[in-house]
Amino acid sequence: MRKIQKKEKNEYKFIFEIDRFCGLLKEKVIEYVWKHRNIVEVPNLLAIERRNNINEFLQLYKTASVAELAKRLGVTEETIRRDLKVMESSGQLLRTHGGAFISEKAANTVTTDARAKKNQEGKEVIARMASKLVSDGETLFLDSSTTAFYLAQALAAYPLTIITNSLPTASLLTQHKNIHLIMLGGDYTASMSAFYGAQTVQSMNDYFVDKAFFSCRSLDLASGLTDAHEDTCSLRRKVLSRSKFSCCIADQSKLGHSSYIRLCGFDSISALVTDCPLNQEWRDFLDAHEVLYPGKKNSILEND
Repeated sequence: MRKIQKKEKNEYKFIFEIDRFCGLLKEKVIEYVWKHRNIVEVPNLLAIERRNNINEFLQLYKTASVAELAKRLGVTEETIRRDLKVMESSGQLLRTHGGAFISEKAANTVTTDARAKKNQEGKEVIARMASKLVSDGETLFLDSSTTAFYLAQALAAYPLTIITNSLPTASLLTQHKNIHLIMLGGDYTASMSAFYGAQTVQSMNDYFVDKAFFSCRSLDLASGLTDAHEDTCSLRRKVLSRSKFSCCIADQSKLGHSSYIRLCGFDSISALVTDCPLNQEWRDFLDAHEVLYPGKKNSILEND
């Protein structure tokens, strides 16, 4: 496996910074528009336009009261309550007493193809680094994340046993005779192109793995590893309990954020591989928890 050159690293870091800047700029533009437009002057918005405005506001501020939305949109509180009820039924938000907050699970459920195209270069960098942790003849678990799919591509020439619940990963690996493939069954989730549910978790009881590679929605020093899907967390927790070594593979955009379902703490993982150098705060934290990471001194990942 070729080493990642310093120039290549810098290029990926630059791409990441541009992507992050564009995301921050979009948030600032939305925030400015919300703060400066006089929505009260346009009370005759169509219902769909009004609900789009509500969704836009929640994407920015995450939560809102009925009174606040009614004032901003120039309608009655009863109208807002009806809107929130309709939006909750379609999975866009969750209602609370007197308001609503964004439903992260619904907001972040995107197709596998869309996830695979996001930060493709960064995922390829992660895959190349994570592959250094693998030795011939090992038994691995690869989850249904698109980052794990890129890792499967990087490992395709290795003689390995690979367990997965991901249909794209399984389809890829069937083309390689050196791979002993084990597919976990269960309830098929089309948006994730993977199998989940009680049967999937139960199936994992039949196996032990040398190394498990998985991703998650968010990672935060205080909250640990978190996600927005209970099914994915249930399977990953089971996998962690059946593996000797566990590695979280996640691009840097996921760092410093938290979702509403806790997967595990950093004391439950062996390594964290991301696509950009970690800052000193993260390095010190991971060192204290004895977690490997790219650039860690005197480790197999020291030169990455």
